[in-house]
Amino acid sequence: MNDQLAADSPEHRARERDVVETLLPVFERSHLFFWMPERSYVRDLRWEFLVERSQVRSIHFHWLLPFPGGRTGEQIPREHAAMETRSLKVDLAGHAAQQQRLAVAIRGKTLQITTAAGTNLAIRVPRDQWFHLGDGDASAAKARRARSIRDREMELPVGMFNFIPEAAAIAGTVKVAAMSRVPSTVRDVAFQVAGGRMTGITAGAGLDDLHAA
Repeated sequence: MNDQLAADSPEHRARERDVVETLLPVFERSHLFFWMPERSYVRDLRWEFLVERSQVRSIHFHWLLPFPGGRTGEQIPREHAAMETRSLKVDLAGHAAQQQRLAVAIRGKTLQITTAAGTNLAIRVPRDQWFHLGDGDASAAKARRARSIRDREMELPVGMFNFIPEAAAIAGTVKVAAMSRVPSTVRDVAFQVAGGRMTGITAGAGLDDLHAA
C-alpha cells in the first residue's frame, strides 16, 4: 500500500476495494486466515471486510514489536521471546474458565469504570448480553456458533473480552493521555458521554488536529 495515500482519500478507498475484490475469491475457498506478525497496521479495514464477507476463521498475531523501535540487539530477541510465551504458553482451559466467570459476574449489572488518568464511565450490561471470549479457541465448532464476525476472529496473545453495553445507559468521561492513529500533537483528550452519545471533546493540545483526523 502506498503510505502517502490519506486514509480517507478516494484513492485510498479505491485501493481498499481493489484489494478486497481481488482476494475475496481466495477467502471464499479458505477455512483459516492468519494475520501474521507485522511492523504496523494498514490504515483501512481490508482484512476485516474480507473476513466479514467470507466464512473464514481468522487468527491475529498481535506481535507488534516495531523494529528496532529504539531497542538494542539484546532487547529485541528477549522481548520477542516474552511475547511468544504470552501468546503460546498459556493455560487455555484455565483462561477460558476465568473469562466465563467474568461474564457471569457482570451480566445484568451496572459497571463503573475508573482509571488513574481520570476516566469515570458508567455502563450497563444487559442480561441477554453476547460476550466474545478471546479464549484461544479458533475451532470450526466455535465458529459455527458465531453471533458476530468477532466470534470468527481469535487473537494471540489471548485475552480479548468483548461485549456491547446498553448504548442509552452509557454516561461519564473517558480520558486518555495519547491516542493511536491521530497526529502526535494530540494530547490529554477527554470525551464526555451522556445517554450513549458523545456530548463533548476537550484536549490539552491538538484538538483541531484530532477533529481533522
